Amino acid sequence: MNSIALGSTDAGNYNLLNTTATTSADITPASLSVTANNDSRFAGGTPYTGGNGVAYSGFVAGETSGVLGGALTYGGSSQGASSAGDYAITPGGYSSGNYAIRYVKGVLSITSGGAAEAALGGPALVAAYGGAVQAVASIGTTTVGTGGGAGGAGSAGGVAGSDAGALAAAAADTGSSSDNE
Repeated sequence: MNSIALGSTDAGNYNLLNTTATTSADITPASLSVTANNDSRFAGGTPYTGGNGVAYSGFVAGETSGVLGGALTYGGSSQGASSAGDYAITPGGYSSGNYAIRYVKGVLSITSGGAAEAALGGPALVAAYGGAVQAVASIGTTTVGTGGGAGGAGSAGGVAGSDAGALAAAAADTGSSSDNE
């Protein structure tokens, strides 16, 4: 500081003996949490890499991640995971003199498909969007008829796809309507 002066209406009642001073200040960095967003996948797809973004808590004065040094990185047991289970998504990579950064892990949950696989007849019929393309080899064969009739038979199959949306399916009737009474 170069000078100190008194202000207000009573300033004339006081006499400053020293109008210069030296001081220092310790400014504590603000706390900043960087939390990895959770993610989920089906088992058997492409091994997991990266993350699902992060959430920030603690920026001051309208600041954003743009004031941080370094670049966002991801580590933890999630990297390369493809088998069913829960894995840690660990954010990292930032630096700052103004923030004490605390990283909070997220969870990658990889599921086997469970009920979906059972209902559809196996894992070949369940694929995660964004994962490896899996062909639908066959939806199944159905036999229809009455108690004493020979019945008819049919089968259906699907076409592989990698984008979300409807995929083509084909069906064939291999029986005849005369078989059914």
